[in-house]
Amino acid sequence: MNQLQKMKKTLVTILCLLFFLEIQAQEEVTRIIDGDTFEISTGEKIRLIGINAPEMKDKYGLESKKYLINLIENKDVLLKTDPFTNDKDIYGRLLRYVFYGNDDVNKRIIRDGFAIAYLKYPFEKKDEYTNAELLAKSNKVGIWRGDERTTANNNNTKYYIAGSGILLLLISLIYYLRK
Repeated sequence: MNQLQKMKKTLVTILCLLFFLEIQAQEEVTRIIDGDTFEISTGEKIRLIGINAPEMKDKYGLESKKYLINLIENKDVLLKTDPFTNDKDIYGRLLRYVFYGNDDVNKRIIRDGFAIAYLKYPFEKKDEYTNAELLAKSNKVGIWRGDERTTANNNNTKYYIAGSGILLLLISLIYYLRK
């Protein structure tokens, strides 16, 4: 076998290995639990890395869940781990990046405004997801529509009460001045 034939054989072998490494097992999404958690055909629950969607009881919770249903329910997705993240969370759910085709589902949910970047724990795509959240905020999409936010730190009630108190004080003042 001459040198050229050896190089061709080596090249074909390398290409075949790359092709087989690219083929990765996909999992069927059988049930969406909420905007950042779903179940696959094996019964395992998957929690999306780097995002936090509103809870079902919160504003936009149902909307976030419906968005994820439209994206991946009953579809085959690719699940990938993160080198900085544990394999499972404290509830036993697998922590994964989710890809549908070439689309990073975790990032898309943030970019389209149905979740925030969850920065409490380190993960590889922290900067990407932070930028996706900034884009969603600037485009005022999903949970970023209007002046409202749905994070746990939001507490508009105290401002409403304070405003009501001032209004009541003004009305009382006007009433007594008219007497």
